[in-house]
Amino acid sequence: MLRGGSWGNNPANARCAYRNDNHPTNDNDNNGFRLATHAPPPPEV
Repeated sequence: MLRGGSWGNNPANARCAYRNDNHPTNDNDNNGFRLATHAPPPPEV
């Protein structure tokens, strides 16, 4: 399962709600992943 699109997709497919399938053995330089985390709060001054 792939979610979201890339810069090369049309606007409807670039949404994070867009889903598509891809076989695990398919290589594609458009597929990747993004890591996200909460940033620590800034120090108090």
